[in-house]
Amino acid sequence: MKLKDKSIVVTGASSGMGKSSVELLVKEGASVVAVARRTERLEQLAESLKMEACKVVIYQGDVSKRVDCEAMIDLAVDSFGKLGILVNNASLIDEMAPIAEASDEKFHQVMDVIVYGPMAAMRKAVQVFLEQGHGATSSTFLLLARCIKRLVRFMPLRKRL
Repeated sequence: MKLKDKSIVVTGASSGMGKSSVELLVKEGASVVAVARRTERLEQLAESLKMEACKVVIYQGDVSKRVDCEAMIDLAVDSFGKLGILVNNASLIDEMAPIAEASDEKFHQVMDVIVYGPMAAMRKAVQVFLEQGHGATSSTFLLLARCIKRLVRFMPLRKRL
C-alpha cells in the first residue's frame, strides 16, 4: 500500500476522474475525504469501498463556496488527524454552452468552481501544511489547461479561427 497513513481530500469525487481517483487512492491505502455536491453518489462510492482497509468520509459541499472549501479541509484533519494531499478535481460539465452563447452567470459559476474554489481550498490546505510541516496539492484544471495549450499550439491557424 503506497499511500498508507496518507490523508487526502478529493473534490469532484462523485463521478469521472474524481470517483476513479478516490477508488485508486483508497485501494493504495489512503484515507480519503470525498467531496461533491451529489450526496447519493458519494454514499454509493463510500458503500462500494467499505470493504477496503482505509476509510472514506463523504462531504456534501460546493467548492464554489469558501466555507465548504474550508470545512472539507477541517473534516480531513478532524477525521484523520492530518492532511497530506489536496486534489482539486471538481469541475462543471452540466449545461455547458459554446462560449458565444454562454451567459455571464454561467461564466461566473464556472470560474467559481475551477478557479476561486481551488484557490480557497489551497489557501486553507497550505495553512494546515505549514502547521504540520508537510503536504501537497494537485489541481486537474491546471493539467488540463497545459494539455489544451499544447493542442492549440499545434493546430493550423485557420482551424483555430
